[in-house]
Amino acid sequence: MHPDNRIRELRKKRGLSQKEAADRIGMHQTHFSKLENGQRPLSLDWARRIAKLFGVNVADLLSDDDNPERLAEDERPLIERYRAGSEDEKATMHRVTEAISPYRVQNRAA
Repeated sequence: MHPDNRIRELRKKRGLSQKEAADRIGMHQTHFSKLENGQRPLSLDWARRIAKLFGVNVADLLSDDDNPERLAEDERPLIERYRAGSEDEKATMHRVTEAISPYRVQNRAA
């Protein structure tokens, strides 16, 4: 068996059958099933195609055990906004996060 992955979870979240997902990336459904179930190794080429289909990064296909620092879905838009921002906007985001961080730490302790 090969390492666990999140392909099934991501596919179901998008409401796709194995056949639909496989067809969209040019793969036979049987091959897709074996990748999803960890019965076949996931090559980088197929991982890139599958990640693109689901709108995630290749690393997001890995299980949480193999990718414990994976961004949650609600975190991703924040990172994308930061990366797309100007230097001034990034500086503002830093100031905002620095300003609210002490409150978050205090609220956890309470």
